[in-house]
Parts: sequence; C-alpha cells; structure tokens
Amino acid sequence: MSFGNTRAAALAGLVSSLSFAPFALAQVESTLEEVVVTAQKRSENVQDVPSAISVLPQEQLERLNLQQLSDYVGYVPGFTMIDAGYPGRAQLTLRGVSTGASDNSTVGIHIDESPVGSSTSAARGGGLSVDLLPYDVERIEVLRGPQGTLYGASSMGGLLKYVTRKPDLRQASLQTGLELTTTRGSDDLGWIARAGGTVPLIDDTLAVRASIYRKQLAGIMDNAASGRKDEDEGRQEGARMAALWKATDALIVEFSALAQDTMGEGGGRTVIVNRASGQPRFGEFVTSTVLPQYSDYKLRFYSGAASLDLDWAALDIFSSYSKIDVEVAADASLVFGPFFGPGMLTDLRSLHEVDKLTQEIRLTSPDQGAFQWMLGAFYTDEDTRAAQFGSVRTPDGSLLPPANPLIRAVRPASYRDLSAFGNVTYQFTDRFDVTAGLRYSSNEQHFTTDGGGFLVNAAAGLPPTVITRDTGRSSEDVVTYMVSPRFRPTDDTMLYARVASGYRPGGPNPALDGLEPSFDADRLVNYEVGAKADFLQRRASVDLALFYIDWTDIQLQLNTPTNIVYRANGGNAISKGVELSSTFIPVPGLRIGGNLAYTDARLQEDVPALQAREGDRVPSVPRWTASLTSSYSFPLAALANGEIGFGYRYAGETEYPFESNPTSYALDAYSLVDAYAAAAFERFKVRLFARNLLDERAYSSVLGGGGPGAVQLTLVQPRTIGVSVDLTF
Repeated sequence: MSFGNTRAAALAGLVSSLSFAPFALAQVESTLEEVVVTAQKRSENVQDVPSAISVLPQEQLERLNLQQLSDYVGYVPGFTMIDAGYPGRAQLTLRGVSTGASDNSTVGIHIDESPVGSSTSAARGGGLSVDLLPYDVERIEVLRGPQGTLYGASSMGGLLKYVTRKPDLRQASLQTGLELTTTRGSDDLGWIARAGGTVPLIDDTLAVRASIYRKQLAGIMDNAASGRKDEDEGRQEGARMAALWKATDALIVEFSALAQDTMGEGGGRTVIVNRASGQPRFGEFVTSTVLPQYSDYKLRFYSGAASLDLDWAALDIFSSYSKIDVEVAADASLVFGPFFGPGMLTDLRSLHEVDKLTQEIRLTSPDQGAFQWMLGAFYTDEDTRAAQFGSVRTPDGSLLPPANPLIRAVRPASYRDLSAFGNVTYQFTDRFDVTAGLRYSSNEQHFTTDGGGFLVNAAAGLPPTVITRDTGRSSEDVVTYMVSPRFRPTDDTMLYARVASGYRPGGPNPALDGLEPSFDADRLVNYEVGAKADFLQRRASVDLALFYIDWTDIQLQLNTPTNIVYRANGGNAISKGVELSSTFIPVPGLRIGGNLAYTDARLQEDVPALQAREGDRVPSVPRWTASLTSSYSFPLAALANGEIGFGYRYAGETEYPFESNPTSYALDAYSLVDAYAAAAFERFKVRLFARNLLDERAYSSVLGGGGPGAVQLTLVQPRTIGVSVDLTF
C-alpha cells in the first residue's frame, strides 16, 4: 500500500491547523488510577466488572515497546498463540480452548464495538488475527472466558478488543515519532515512523483525528539455497481517520476508517529443526528454499456509530464493514518434493478473503436504580473466499506435467447470522446484585468448492486436471447464557461467581457419500469464581479467578482418503485453572505488577481421528504462564521526568498436536526479559528499550511440516535493542 502525496498533503493540512502546546510530562504515581472498560457494553471500572478482564493501556504498551501480538500476549494471564512468524498470521488461545491449528477461531476480535475476521471455518481464517500497531490504540481489553451472550459466535475462549483513540472536541494536538531498532542476526536496521493528531473543527461540537505510520521489519533469516541475507524482512503501514460529532447534548455520532497492510517476505521467523536432535537443520538463523515465499495481509475497516440519550434509556447503533485479503506463498519442497523424486520442487499459494458487514442496535437503561437492563439485536453478513493452488516443478523450475496441478481448490462461501440478546441486573442490596443474560442466534451457511489436483485425485485414479464441484448448506440455532452474582463485602472488594456459555458455529460439509452433510457447533460452559480488591489506600490491587470449562462436541478438521477436507464433531475436553493479577505501588513512582496463570486442559475421551487419547493435553497450551513488570518514575530536572523499568515473560512447555500422536513434538519452556529507560521533556520524550534482552534462544510454536525427520518451528524474536523519540505539539 502506498499513500504517496495523499499522506504528505494530509499531514501538511493537519500541521497547519495546530496550535502548539507543551508536552504533558509523565506523572509520578502514588495511587492506582481507575481503569474504565467497556467489556459489558457499558463504561465501568474494571474492578467492578464480575468477569476476568486484562487491560493493556497505551502507556504500558509504550513503556515496554510492545508493538504486536507476539510481544504482549505474554503479559496477559492464560493468553497464548500459535505464531506463524509474520504479524497477523497467528491463532489465539485463551484458557486452553484450543485444538492446535484450526480453520475456525475460538477467540473473537473486535475493533471498538464491531467484530472483524471470519466467524466460520469456510474462509479458513482460524490462523489469521488482526494485529494492529498500537500507535492509535487507547487500550487493549482481553476478556478471558466465553463471551457468547454479549459478543456472539467464535468468542468461546474469550475476546480481544482494540479500543481506538477518539478525537478531542476541545484540544488540538500533534504527536510524531521515530524509532530505530537492531536485532541479533540481522544486517539491517528496523524502523518506525509515525504521526497522529486531532483538530477540533467546531469547538466542543466537531473534531477529526488522523494517524499514519510505517514500520520496517528487519529480517534475521539467511537463505542457504539462494544466498539471500535477511530474507524474512517485511513492513507494516497503515492510516486511520476518525470524526466525532456532538450534534446535541443527547446525540453523538462517530465515523472512522482504518487501513493496514502487512507484508512479510521469505518464510517468516520459522526454522526447520531435526526431530531427533532438536537442532536447526541448516544452521542458526538459516533456511534453505528455492521457490518464492511471502505473506501479504491487507485490512480495511470502516465503522459508524450513533448514541442517543432518550433519558429513560440510551439508544446505540453500530455499523461496520471490513475487508481482509491475505495471500501466502510457501515453498513446500521439503514436504512434498521427495514423493516425486530427488530435487523436485513444490509450491503452495493460499488466498483468504473476508468481506464482513455488521449491524448492531441496542437499548441500555441508565446506570442508576436497582433494576438495569440491556436489549439488542445483531446482524452479520459474511462473504468469504478461500483458495489454494500448488504445483510440482523439476530442479530447473519447469512444471512436471503428470503431477500438475498439485492442488487446485477454490471455495466461495456465505454466512448470515441474526441474533437477539439481552441482560438484566437486579440489585438486591447496595452490596449484592445478580446479572443474567441470554442470546439467541440463527445462522445460515452455503459454500461451493471446485477442487482437483494430484493430491485430491491420485487416490481416486483421476488425472490431476479433473475438477470436481462440491456444494454444502447448513443452518442452526444456538442459545447462549450467562448468570453472575456479585457481592461487595467492602467498598474496595468485590466477590463474584459466573456461569457463561459460548460456541463456534457449525457448517456444511462437501456433498460426498459417507460424510455427514453438516457438522454442529461445538459448545462450552465456563464455571468461574473470582475476587477483585483494592487496598492500602488504593496503592495495591489484586484480581483472582478460578475457572472450570466443560467443552463438548469439539470440532475436528479431517481429510477423506482423497485429501478432501471436511469437519466432524468428536470428543470432549475439560479445562481448569487459576489466574492471578496484581499491581502494587510501594512508594510514589514505583509500580510493580505481576500475572500468574495455571491451565490444565485435557481430553476426556479418545479421539481416534486425531490419534489422541483420553488424558492428552490440548495442543500448544502451556500449563504455566507468568509475567512481572516494574517501573520507576522520578524527576530528572525542573522540566523533565525519568523512568526505568523491566518486564519478564514466562511460558511453560507445550506439545503439538497431541501427546499420543506419533507426530507430536514438544517445546521447552522459555523466559524473556524486556527493559527500558526513558526521559520526558517539555515537548519530547526519548526511550531506550530492549526486547528479549538476554537473547534467549527459544521456539514459541510448532507449525508441523518440515519434511521427513524434521518439523517447522517459530523462533522467538532474538534480542532487539532500539531507541524511540516522540514529539508532542
């Protein structure tokens, strides 16, 4: 994506309309600030919400220079990911709700009040995530546990919510920054250039905000076959514009448009490792591929919202349209090449397209009174297209006719969901209330698959050029529910219990003999008790949750003897654990925070189709995760403040796919240390930082493949050191 002259003109216009203002210096904290979230679709103090929520404010992301999902999932208890080595190419997991690589996500993703990404397996979007650079993000909310009642499908493990910055109706501002980084193993520098600002067009009535950024990702992987250095380099670039109109004291209207492109070259931060020795097959930071590899991810997101105060209730309307286009090319020669002869080359190219339109309307009672309620309706219309193409080539690059195409599969699909939801809260006393919610969802799906190629047709004795068309339709109705009593023994302490359900939509299967025409939604129920408290005159807080999840009719991704993908339901699992978060300010300026999570997620019966047995742990979920952060702020001079800090992330050992599966591979536990030092002056601040300061050599994910006797793993980013300078006017 190139913004060219449009970018320059927009920034020039923004600068010309700004009045200069001093930089707001960081404050030395002596008590914990109130954190407001919208997890229950109301603005509430996070300590009052009877649910497990983690909040990453923009200040914390900035402190440790956390810029993408792989940087900050480790600072949220029980949050893990299968990372494919490129930003945006990951599968997210909360509370152990995972079967490893899957076509359908168990963690929902929202930008403000609207969902993004696919809700079904048809687009094979389970391995895709929205990985926004956080420069124009106010905070990130992570809702742990199923959110099916308020947020609907595919949020059975939890929800990741990006809350973006709003235009300021009164104060003009401009922020701009530049960052340089160097990464162990790379010959090039990485960098980020960013700018953003707000202009009130009509004081206290109308304002606009614009931001723009570009990030250059330094590569670390050298290619032994081509001789290319740092071939996994990439870039992220994007822009956002937002408008806020306070039409009257009762009516507020918002519009926003966001674009982000992420391009990664080579095979990403992935390594082929020998199974027997655990050593990289081609050497540290070295791969060996002949055919081109890349990942190209484009996101477009447009939204509008209107909020009308009716006195007796608030009427909120949210509309969004999002478009995701992903193209991935991989050299699969190590996996498929040996089947066709020495030196044979195979490539695979995958396409994922999601066009998603959503509409939500809800009525919400005022926050006062013993009885509070919310009623809403939601509609989504998704059109998706998943495609995969592959070829077989001789060592000189020529096509091998008897085996071409290796695969050709194109699947356009549609998904329509209409839901109604509501919840009520009744306060029995000033200290005890109960919230209950219900959601009814009805969806219809349709797909058509044109499939052929050697991988599909060889077992049936057909030439690879034969294309077979399959169609499928399905419909289902799903009800989710939530009940949560809450008790406040003191003004600063809250105890709660929560029973909540969630689901992933089922869908149609190919119309083939022997296959069920459709597969069902898999569902789970989460039983949870928790406590939240502030103490020591609001200098310390604690958040504790214990959960037990009963997951039934797990969706399985399977293949027919002719390699046609289909889905079925099979097996149950139990996930149980504890999550603890705490923050403490022992003396003014010193903040210490910590997270600890234990997750034990296991199958409750054999699943022969996956070569998994009762008692096997679910894939890619560590039993233990932990993090620790510390920051100390202090005055440097009359007009300057300083700050130093560090972060620690721990992830326990994992295995993929299942322990009983003979292809399973175990990853060791690892620890990462991040650190920073910063100084804030009147108009600018400068920050020195390091991610993975001790240069821990570890692998975060098992991706499978790799060829005979090998496996493909994702390498944790080596030590990265950088400097960041930001100016505010």
